[in-house]
Amino acid sequence: GDVYKRQVSTQSTGGFKRMSFFAGKGWVQFVGLVGSLANWGIPIAAMSNTLSGRDPALIDPKMTSVLAIYSIVFMRWSLAIYPPNYPLFLCHAANEVAQLVELSRFMKYKFLDKKAINAPKL
Repeated sequence: GDVYKRQVSTQSTGGFKRMSFFAGKGWVQFVGLVGSLANWGIPIAAMSNTLSGRDPALIDPKMTSVLAIYSIVFMRWSLAIYPPNYPLFLCHAANEVAQLVELSRFMKYKFLDKKAINAPKL
């Protein structure tokens, strides 16, 4: 589309104009896809902690909260850009759910479980 015409560099080769892949729409979409695929490591790690029954005492509530806020911000950003990056949106939506589940596990452990009340303060 016209949005990318400013960014496209062309080189004259034998009377034909060739568009550089690194300056065109294809590169932008490729980087967006690779970024969203790499980002899946965060929600996968949170989901594996939940599913494996890892001790909720090991959950850092500050970091988990920051990751939840980060995901909300980038969910919005992934839809605000043109073209919208739906794979990135899906990744951050999954991460938001995973982080909120982790926070709920920590809160249940910290405030409702009997063994947490008697545990030493960190």
